Amino acid sequence: MRITKGMQGPAIKQWQFFLKARGYYRGDASGHFDSPTSDGTSAFQRQNGLRQTGELDFLTYCRATVMGLPPLLNLIGEEK
Repeated sequence: MRITKGMQGPAIKQWQFFLKARGYYRGDASGHFDSPTSDGTSAFQRQNGLRQTGELDFLTYCRATVMGLPPLLNLIGEEK
């Protein structure tokens, strides 16, 4: 699993809501994985001792689920 810049869909919108609720993202939850989303993801990774890729990779996803991120896997197939 890897969600990167340029992708869009409901899983990214959920990720943006998660980041925003924790102060890592200030934009609107648009569902587009843009530069601010990547920056927020990097900040989350840095604060949680993860490699800073700016992508929602497997380890970042696992850490986030422990912190309350709802499952995204059922939404991944809808990404573009």
